[in-house]
Amino acid sequence: MFEGDSLLEELTLSNAMIESIEDNSFSHLTSLAKLDLGKNRLLSIKITFLNNLRHLDLSYNNLTDRDGIELQGLSGLSSLNLDYIGA
Repeated sequence: MFEGDSLLEELTLSNAMIESIEDNSFSHLTSLAKLDLGKNRLLSIKITFLNNLRHLDLSYNNLTDRDGIELQGLSGLSSLNLDYIGA
């Protein structure tokens, strides 16, 4: 999805009525430090191997169980917002 944008450091897709995101859509964003997917309609999310990602916002989504959230290889993650998921 974002192929060729490897220098992008911050991406805000909040409040965009997103219902699904393909697996590994962000894998080419190797410099990404902040990803805001809050206030969408996501039922599941898979984000893997973004070592520079520091802040991830998944708040206010329809993520109703832990099986719907797959986060792997996010060694630099220091902030994860899961407020009001499933709401």
